[in-house]
Amino acid sequence: MIDWLRHCDRELFLFINSHHNATFDWIMWQVSVPLVSLPLYIYILYRIFKKYPRNIVWYAFLTIIVSVGLSNTISSEILKPIVHRLRPSHVPELQKYIHLIRNYSGGMYGFASSHAANMTAIAVCTTYFFTKRTISYITISWALLISYSRIYLGVHYPGDVFAGILIGICVSLLCLTVFGVISQRRK
Repeated sequence: MIDWLRHCDRELFLFINSHHNATFDWIMWQVSVPLVSLPLYIYILYRIFKKYPRNIVWYAFLTIIVSVGLSNTISSEILKPIVHRLRPSHVPELQKYIHLIRNYSGGMYGFASSHAANMTAIAVCTTYFFTKRTISYITISWALLISYSRIYLGVHYPGDVFAGILIGICVSLLCLTVFGVISQRRK
């Protein structure tokens, strides 16, 4: 069963990574640069400050920061060193089939995707804090685009990205639960 899942993961990766062109190469490269998301992060923070009273603003801010911090720690500092799953860009038998942009191959290990985990955590928190669905749709779409870009760029298998998404969801829901408990006690 595990071998079959690895085979499917590899084949899906090769399928996604093989469908490329110069325009999408540029777009996917830009999407994966963390600073490109900065205007979205600033907008989210601005909207939180505008919508909530000061005591709730700090809980919201801390919830997002802790969610991203924990997601990043779990994916980068815990799972990657323990699982030791090579990124596809570091697998010798795949290298002749992979389309890399700017020869970027990422670090040695890829399970789980920190980009996917971190942006998913932001998207889940944003969805919780805003009843206006436009903001939620934007952050969820952005998280999915960033996640897809990691496969497109050749640095993650779909399984790495899926695991990152799950980490982001679970961690942010845990942090939102803690946020809810704390904010209820403060009332």
